[in-house]
Amino acid sequence: MTVNSCPSSEWRDSHWSAVAAVSSGIDTGTRTQRATVFGLNAIEIQGKSVGALLVDEVIHPFYVFQIASIILWSIDDYYYYAFCIAVISVLSIVTTLVDTLQVRAL
Repeated sequence: MTVNSCPSSEWRDSHWSAVAAVSSGIDTGTRTQRATVFGLNAIEIQGKSVGALLVDEVIHPFYVFQIASIILWSIDDYYYYAFCIAVISVLSIVTTLVDTLQVRAL
């Protein structure tokens, strides 16, 4: 098997004329050749730490507004409202953090 002498960004497999032609995959020799020419098809994305995710979530403009609302409700002696806003905000932040960590684990 010969390797074409064109840049990898312009490389095309002549057998890829239809979806059915690629659905069966490629043989081991072709896979080895393409891994040699193009390298591994792997991307490693470094994820944020739990602390960084938490800080990003807490400084989100919505939660900054919620903190301001808690302060204002507390100043006006509406402690029940301030407490409810705080509980709902904390639950929302924790839920978002857990969902983000679950998606990252996939």
